[in-house]
Amino acid sequence: MRVALVATLALVAAGGWACGEPSLCEQLGAERGCIAQRNAAYSCVGGDYRETSCGTAAACVEGECRPRICDPIDFGCVRGDQVAETCVDGGTRVQRVDCAAAGQVCVVEPLTARCLEQACVPGRVFCAPDGSEVRKCSTDGRSYDVVQACRATPDAVSVGATCVGARCVSRCELVEATETSTRGCAFVAAPPGSGSFQVLVGNSEPDLTAQVRVTCAAQVQLVNVMPLATVSVDCATMLPSGTSAGYRSLFVEATSPVEVWAIPMGGAGVAIPPRHTLGTEHRVGWGVDGAQRLLVAAASDGEVTIDSAVAFDAGGSIAALPAGGTMTRMMGRGDVLALARTGAIRGVRVTSTVGVTVVLEAQPGAAVLVPPSTALGRAWVAPTGTPATVTALEPLTVTSEREGTRALADGESTTVAGGQVVRADGRGLVVAAGVLVPPIEQLRTRLLFPRDGRLVLYAPQAQVVTVGSSSVALTAHPGASGATATFDAITVGGAAIVGPQALGGWLVAGGVTLPLGSGVGPVP
Repeated sequence: MRVALVATLALVAAGGWACGEPSLCEQLGAERGCIAQRNAAYSCVGGDYRETSCGTAAACVEGECRPRICDPIDFGCVRGDQVAETCVDGGTRVQRVDCAAAGQVCVVEPLTARCLEQACVPGRVFCAPDGSEVRKCSTDGRSYDVVQACRATPDAVSVGATCVGARCVSRCELVEATETSTRGCAFVAAPPGSGSFQVLVGNSEPDLTAQVRVTCAAQVQLVNVMPLATVSVDCATMLPSGTSAGYRSLFVEATSPVEVWAIPMGGAGVAIPPRHTLGTEHRVGWGVDGAQRLLVAAASDGEVTIDSAVAFDAGGSIAALPAGGTMTRMMGRGDVLALARTGAIRGVRVTSTVGVTVVLEAQPGAAVLVPPSTALGRAWVAPTGTPATVTALEPLTVTSEREGTRALADGESTTVAGGQVVRADGRGLVVAAGVLVPPIEQLRTRLLFPRDGRLVLYAPQAQVVTVGSSSVALTAHPGASGATATFDAITVGGAAIVGPQALGGWLVAGGVTLPLGSGVGPVP
């Protein structure tokens, strides 16, 4: 048909039209159009065919001559790689397509510029979606090169690293930047008691073996802790009884995140907070029966000030601290300050210029971690089976289902029944069975059992959790507000527990009570 039409147009142009044949306008079937071979525009009005040459300065577009404003061989990307610009319609129009608006990138090809889907932002260094490697995007955004494989390095410290912020970050760096729980890679604390004790190191990582260095009493021990396992290290301390200063701390360093507990022989254990979570203000606002000493360990060189409502005994080079008195001391990295008294320790404020660990010796062979002020909570699960003591560290109102509402002054305490959620409108602490109960906002969904024993779990609501390879249902305690859930079980050491909702708890084994999953700082 096209060949016949061209021939007809040529015949008309030559002045030869065969009578009786359909007219040219009838053959064209349109009132206007273009004759590409001659760059001409035609029109058919009342059957009268007219043709106009567009010449060289114009081009025929949709049956009319339009001026040329660009050269069809001119094309490219503008605004960087965001817009594709081409010359179309015979040079009479510049077409711009916003590639960025469609999530694409402009790419220049041999005969045109067009928008294409991009694999990445051109030139940018970025992380693989699974964090396994660092990548750099090509200049056209259609491919990338691997800059560094994060999980294939021979360096033990970097094994298991993840790409974060366009660089390989070890799990230690990641935990220190994002977590304020009991997991960490560096720990410093006063050794509990004045005799032998055990250091339990639990590896909560499911795929990495932690290389751990334990330093106590100037002796260094190196151990490897397999994934989801616990290793016990025997230590001996020469920390003298009574008030003293200058003794060196217990240090634990690991190549991947671990949790650490210190357990005096025949006594209750204490979870040691990692160094990156240590605070500079601690309040001892509750009394523990038989409390005898306050232990402060410095993570680095700095000044420590003790403001106390109760008196402490003198010892060595340390003068007695009267009730209402203040003591300020310069401490070096790892130094331990021990303040002793007869009777409960309460109403004490510890401030420091560096992070410190504060431990309250409740009785010979027992210890309670004093969390920094940043870790104080406003809601807790009081575990079933034991009463809990709520202590205000500022004026507040405590609310529980069974006891109702009660106002507490700063330093005042009240007892509530277990098996319920307790809330406050200010900062406070909850202690049950001699163990600090972490606030609900600091509970975790994954815990590690450091040894065999009777496991007591608590959670804000009923749920099904995985203990080792088994599933266990936590049921709501009858009459508890907030559907408090608790469960007791015999577990195996080194097993893990995973829950869809937040969990906390402690393990009772051989007379030793260990807190599990206690938060030691605010949730990021």
